[in-house]
Amino acid sequence: MSKSPTTRNVQLPKEPTRRQLSRAEREARQSRIVMLAVGGVVAVLALVLAFGWLRENVLLQNEPVANVNGEMILTRTFQNRVRLARAQLIQQRDRALALGDQDTAAQYQQQLDDTQGLGAQVLQELVDEVLLKQGAAEFNVSVTPDEVQAFIEEDLNYFRNPPTPEPTRTPRPTPTVTEPITQTPTPTITPFPTATPVTAEGFQQLYQEQLSYLASLGFTEAEFRQIIETRLLGEKVRSAIATTVPTITEQVQFRYIRIDAADVQTMTEAINRDGFEAVYQSILSGTFPITTVQASETFDWVPKDAISQTSEFGPVLAEELFSAAISQTTFIGVNQAGTASYVVQLTGKEVRPLSSSFLQDAQRKAQEAWLEQRRSPTFYLNWQDRVPNTPR
Repeated sequence: MSKSPTTRNVQLPKEPTRRQLSRAEREARQSRIVMLAVGGVVAVLALVLAFGWLRENVLLQNEPVANVNGEMILTRTFQNRVRLARAQLIQQRDRALALGDQDTAAQYQQQLDDTQGLGAQVLQELVDEVLLKQGAAEFNVSVTPDEVQAFIEEDLNYFRNPPTPEPTRTPRPTPTVTEPITQTPTPTITPFPTATPVTAEGFQQLYQEQLSYLASLGFTEAEFRQIIETRLLGEKVRSAIATTVPTITEQVQFRYIRIDAADVQTMTEAINRDGFEAVYQSILSGTFPITTVQASETFDWVPKDAISQTSEFGPVLAEELFSAAISQTTFIGVNQAGTASYVVQLTGKEVRPLSSSFLQDAQRKAQEAWLEQRRSPTFYLNWQDRVPNTPR
């Protein structure tokens, strides 16, 4: 009788129970929730970083820091100009250090360290540039692209039309000296070397180097040329303002004795007794017993404004001085600080052209007054947070 084959017991996989299915589904769902949450956090972080970059490099750069009669000064413009100012200060500091001038270098470094002060200075310059540009129509002035190009070329020492050289002077013959010279020789000043003009090719190379350097500070070539145009336009407007200043006005010459408040009575008695001239000459020679008094003379012709705007004389004394008669000796009163009085002898009074120094000063004050009347920009309070501190 044959044996029957052995029967193997095969264990079939059990069907998951309903409880097991429910638990697996719950775990899968929880895993998906965790993954979605992690993905959401990553997405939010990416959005935050992207928005931060977008705000810092695009949105904030186009936000205004000042409004000048409707014309906005953008953050990008402001920051680039501060970087340019810092780069120029660094160059000046390093040049002073190379020359061993530690004090001057320290002054430049102090300006670099005062980030807010430098930012305020640059912002005021930008405001004034906008005001001058807006005033160009008032004075009918403009700047052409050719003028901008000519300025850039000459600034880099390239001259398309070289200036005519001055004629060479024949030196005078040296006189023969029979006796030794005992006079102390006057020290001579060594002139700065004259920059060598460059060729057209040399100019192009220098210009590209300049553009590359400006690009490192955030400037495009168009922005660089715009800066040049604005500054040239501002110079023309300033020149036009200067032409409004009268060149001829009443002026005086005078001699005076300055007396400290404590010595007024004593000096009055001395002048009444000995006369102005005697006391004046005694003070000049150093023989007058009161050493605190001062005697001086104005050799130049002086306009009223120049006297009234001094911290010592002031408008009241200027008015009294211009009301005095020539050769009249008079007390013109106490100075603005109340520390001294003046005895004045008027030696000349006439209407005449202003000297170059007084005319330039009057023109500068007229330009400043023109700007001051128009300086009413709206500053945005957050500009202080946008002042860059680079380059260092």
